[in-house]
Amino acid sequence: EFSEQVLNDSGHFELSTMYHAIFLNDLVDLVNVLNAYSQTVPKPWAGHIVRMSNWLAAMSHPDGEISFFNDAALDIAPKHTEIARYASRLNIEVPEADSNVSAILRDSGYVRAVSGLACLICDCAPVGPTYLPGHAHADSLSFELSLRGKRVLVNSGTSTYAPGDERQRQRGTAAHNTLVVDGLDSSEVWAGFRVARRANTVLLEADLSDPAVISASHDGYCRLPGRHVHKRRWQLDNDNLYIEDRVSGPIVPVNAYFHVHPNYHATRAANNAVKLESGEASSVVIDFDSVDDIRIEDGTWHPYFGVAERNQVIIASLGSNSLDTHVSWAEN
Repeated sequence: EFSEQVLNDSGHFELSTMYHAIFLNDLVDLVNVLNAYSQTVPKPWAGHIVRMSNWLAAMSHPDGEISFFNDAALDIAPKHTEIARYASRLNIEVPEADSNVSAILRDSGYVRAVSGLACLICDCAPVGPTYLPGHAHADSLSFELSLRGKRVLVNSGTSTYAPGDERQRQRGTAAHNTLVVDGLDSSEVWAGFRVARRANTVLLEADLSDPAVISASHDGYCRLPGRHVHKRRWQLDNDNLYIEDRVSGPIVPVNAYFHVHPNYHATRAANNAVKLESGEASSVVIDFDSVDDIRIEDGTWHPYFGVAERNQVIIASLGSNSLDTHVSWAEN
């Protein structure tokens, strides 16, 4: 199954950090069993374990836990550090994870950029295998952001697999840090584990120098009469994250969603700005350009199955088919 399920950049083909970790831990289990019965371990397996561990480290936040793209929740699979320790007991040495490392995971479609206090993980990925998109979310061009080792902007996570309104909501585009065009999901998720028409995403640029620049587009809204395409560009430096969103085609209702980690509290600031404050860190300011309206609503974040933590969601309604967002923070 390696040629089927493991991509050239060593990501698991379902593009879920949680299922990648499950696959990887199962692989180390198989090495353990073969060793216990004095059987030969296939030579490529150690290399697979090292490379898949590196992928998992790149897709984890500085807090050591996985990012939430597609179906993902904590405490289902071991963390990267736990799998690495397990592998080392079997004489497979996995390099220690470096939270300051940037990475372009081109075959998977994810990009990690680190600059100063910030760690940005961008989703420029497809929904997964065309014939097996069951764990996919409609999260194209979403992202997660950590500052000072703590999460600030988060995708909503996964708490249930039971078909119904809540499962549908958690898989929907509005549960992720990206744009919703004309009230629709970017990929048509339905029935718990199904996807109909889905977004095709293209990674256009990934330059991890200073500043880091990442851009991508997706055509999930081409099913609209105006055949709209969403293009997003991120630019990250030590103190700032700039996001440029552009939607081609006729003007339609477009909302940008930003989900705030429960440790932060969001309030309106001067002009078109929102301030995020936490008792543990300095404040973060999000400025919006070309918006009709900014709302702060109650939401939920789902770090574990069966768990819902209250958080806030910032919703910026675009005044046109473009939006410039500036996220800034102070060194501290």
